[in-house]
Amino acid sequence: MLIRSAEILNFETTDLATLMAVAEHESDAVTVTDRKGTMIYVNPAFEILTGFSKEWAIGCPASLLNAGLTPRETFSELWAKLESGRVVRCEFVNRRRDGGIYQESKIIRPLFDALGTITHYVSQGWRS
Repeated sequence: MLIRSAEILNFETTDLATLMAVAEHESDAVTVTDRKGTMIYVNPAFEILTGFSKEWAIGCPASLLNAGLTPRETFSELWAKLESGRVVRCEFVNRRRDGGIYQESKIIRPLFDALGTITHYVSQGWRS
């Protein structure tokens, strides 16, 4: 198994602003979405990997990257696990802004508020 040089998801914080500040320097693509999957933050590595600028991506659903080649069941299982508060490791076939296809390994985890309610999801991805 490939060991990531700096796993942002191991950075323990409930402060979203701090997490995003750390993610700016992460070499892996980091995305933060709201509970519905709308992107509210992407880091510079996301822009390089996907070809989508931060300005373009924010406000769009994370499914913007879906090339239509990842089995539907993958998404059903992913959402069921995330909504139950679990961390998910998965593989996606995604599409860059220029139309190019790439495989991405991702780790996605929910973020919780002080009451234990899921507020956001943060993902860390890299070309696989």
